[in-house]
Amino acid sequence: MGYAVKVQSVPADEGFWVGASTTDRLWVQLSGVHGESDYKVKQGDVLTFTGTVKTADKSFAANVGLTAGEGADQLTQQGHYISVPSSSVKLSR
Repeated sequence: MGYAVKVQSVPADEGFWVGASTTDRLWVQLSGVHGESDYKVKQGDVLTFTGTVKTADKSFAANVGLTAGEGADQLTQQGHYISVPSSSVKLSR
């Protein structure tokens, strides 16, 4: 569960970085989305959600559309992300 975590950036339609800084962050990938999700996550949002930690294989960052400048290498090095059903994302403030 992520409780009151800050969105660092939103470089993909259904994925975003959360955490304290660009070096201390995790990738969140929305799941259960058919087309665009109802809520548009924005940089600076503070969110609460429930998800599952999953393995990010070497092609995952490219598959979700991340570039090197958006943290693709960081995500690949971390080797994991949080899969979150879009219905569980709640704006905390």
